[in-house]
Amino acid sequence: MLRSAILTIALGLFSISSHALTLEDLERDCRQNDAGACFRLGVAYYQGNGVEQNSRNANGYWRKACDMGNSGGCFLLGVAYKNGDGIRQDYRKACQLYRKACDLGSAFGCNNLGYAYAYGEGVRQDYRKANELYRKACDMDQDNACFSLGVAYQLGDGVRQDSRKAKELFGKACDLGNQNGCDYYAKLNRGY
Repeated sequence: MLRSAILTIALGLFSISSHALTLEDLERDCRQNDAGACFRLGVAYYQGNGVEQNSRNANGYWRKACDMGNSGGCFLLGVAYKNGDGIRQDYRKACQLYRKACDLGSAFGCNNLGYAYAYGEGVRQDYRKANELYRKACDMDQDNACFSLGVAYQLGDGVRQDSRKAKELFGKACDLGNQNGCDYYAKLNRGY
């Protein structure tokens, strides 16, 4: 399931950024330090789109894109480290890359770093820090972050328990297409 979520994100970023360039064009542009081209090459290798599928090559292109300040490259390389996909699993390295992606404006990076803080994966568990990161990602309309922050308010994890605030956040998550947000919003409306 997580792998399909990664692909969905990558596909979305790839389709937004792609301008019908050939792989040769992307390779040339990447060699000339075009971070977007390196990112798109990483997606192509990860998917096996026009090339043989190769997660290690994908990670290499994402690393280069990240080093040039591409938030998508940092985020997807972080996911690869978290999952050990084509690279040795390393939660701490994943968190460093999520932090960089978040600092570069990636809502996905902020959300994943928030998750790491909530569950103590690669960092010391800290609900308050998790919620700060969820808030930042939710403010960028990342549906999962809005949902996670809603759960924190519902349970009182790192924040004062507030069912009204939880309901508001579940509603926003729902509006952004998050089915769990819709379900939790409906439950709160029924008084559960």
